[in-house]
Amino acid sequence: MNNQQLSIIVQSLKKEELCDYIQDTFHQSMKKLKVNIASGLKPMHVPIANEDLASIKSTFLKYEMIIDSIIAKEQVLLPVVCGEKVKSGEVEQAWVDLHGLYVKEKAVLGKLKGLLQNFTVMCQVYDLIRELTYKSEDRMDLFQNQIEELIR
Repeated sequence: MNNQQLSIIVQSLKKEELCDYIQDTFHQSMKKLKVNIASGLKPMHVPIANEDLASIKSTFLKYEMIIDSIIAKEQVLLPVVCGEKVKSGEVEQAWVDLHGLYVKEKAVLGKLKGLLQNFTVMCQVYDLIRELTYKSEDRMDLFQNQIEELIR
C-alpha cells in the first residue's frame, strides 16, 4: 500500500468501523467536495491567471461522471467489507467494473493534476480540486490493496 498512514488506520479498525470510515472519510466527503467544486467552477468564466479554465472545467466534468460510477460500485462492496453475505457474482462484477473505472480515474486525475500544477494562483476551488485528487488516490489505494485482500 502506498499510504502507510492509511494502512495503519485500516488495520486498527474492526470491519464495521472500516465501513463507516470509508463512508465518512471518502464517499460522503468526496461527494460534498465534488458539489462544492462544481458550484465554485460554474460562475468562473475568466481564468484567474494563465490557467486553462476550459480544460479544468471539462476535465472535472469527466471526473464527476467517473467518480459517481466508482462510488456506486464501491457501495456494492461495502456490505462484504462489513462481513455481510452478498451474491459472489455481484462482487466479482463490481471488481471487474472498478478496475476499468480506476484506470479511467487515474488518467483524469493525472490530467487534472497537470492542469493545476502549471500555475500558482491562490484559489479555493483549485485547492479543493487538489484535495479531491489526494482523497481519490488514497481511496483507490485503499480499495485496490486493503479491501480487495479483505474480500477475496
